[in-house]
Amino acid sequence: NCVRLDTTTVKAELRERIVFGSARDFKGLERPIVLAAGFRGQSYLEDKSSELYVSLTRANYGFHLFADKELGDALKKNASRNQGELKE
Repeated sequence: NCVRLDTTTVKAELRERIVFGSARDFKGLERPIVLAAGFRGQSYLEDKSSELYVSLTRANYGFHLFADKELGDALKKNASRNQGELKE
């Protein structure tokens, strides 16, 4: 049961359904689990209002990101740098 997010489905009961759309479509809404795809390059890390940030902040319980190698490497680098700062 896949449903495209639009003005009608926003108001509908969407339990146990897969809802899809762009990150912009979900701005202001939340879902239990978010699957985010199509992100390329580390430019998504530089702007907190970007689609990556919106996608990440829509998830209540789980977030799965499908990204290219460049973005994956940049995320790992940032994560390890942030862990080092927390230890100090």
